[in-house]
Amino acid sequence: MKSGAMLIELTGKESQMLHEILENYLKKLQVELSGTDSADYREYLREKEAFIKDMLSRLPAFGRVT
Repeated sequence: MKSGAMLIELTGKESQMLHEILENYLKKLQVELSGTDSADYREYLREKEAFIKDMLSRLPAFGRVT
């Protein structure tokens, strides 16, 4: 585990709900990203987008309880 990292245990239902929340936020973020004219703000949104995609990739698949 990385220094300062945190481990959170989730039930299958919690993992699924978190996945849905992140997916919905990602969609809204991508709409906002496509509509911004500011290069600095666009870069900020791209960093958030990358973070959310990384978090989604770490969540277990739907229906899989760990």
